[in-house]
Amino acid sequence: GYEALSVEYPPFGWSRGGPDLPASAPARAELLWSLLEAEGGGPWHLVGHSLGGRIVSFMALARPESTASLV
Repeated sequence: GYEALSVEYPPFGWSRGGPDLPASAPARAELLWSLLEAEGGGPWHLVGHSLGGRIVSFMALARPESTASLV
């Protein structure tokens, strides 16, 4: 009963990106919150692996009211 949104943060996977993309975890977290806001809905179940775990941790800290769970 859940929809999933999978994100490949540039420059990983098939995503494209340039040198002007933010590299810090807090900046990446804000970029992903912008994406989720465009999707609508929430609160969100955030799941991250490896570097993604660091990023979703910053996401949860930045917006606890929009975070349902953190994995």
